[in-house]
Amino acid sequence: MPAVRSVAQVAGTAPGASQVTAANGSPNPSHPFPRWVAARVARLLEVDGACWVWTGPLSDSGYGIARRGVHPVRVHRWVWSMSGRRLEVDTDLDHQCRRRECANPDHLTATDHQLHGALSRAWQLEREASR
Repeated sequence: MPAVRSVAQVAGTAPGASQVTAANGSPNPSHPFPRWVAARVARLLEVDGACWVWTGPLSDSGYGIARRGVHPVRVHRWVWSMSGRRLEVDTDLDHQCRRRECANPDHLTATDHQLHGALSRAWQLEREASR
């Protein structure tokens, strides 16, 4: 019976996939993402400074979208939960880096919808004023 491997190990061995783990199953030190980031997500992330930029499909509003089974999910929310952080259904994640395509959980803050909207409007006003 073959050894049970994690999703990251299985996906990481596919041709063209990002190598989250080395062939022996140990973490690949040259891979830019923590081991808990599944390879099927990591292969579509690129490091840009401290941001983990999603290069896959984007929603109309600019957020990374992936399929988890048959359901589309926002990538930053999926990575947040993969990192072991809890996320309530009615909780928004505010991108502190202001890049909607960023999935780095260290750039996200859990907040309620009202505060998230206020932060987004303030950022948009600040951005427009600086043009």
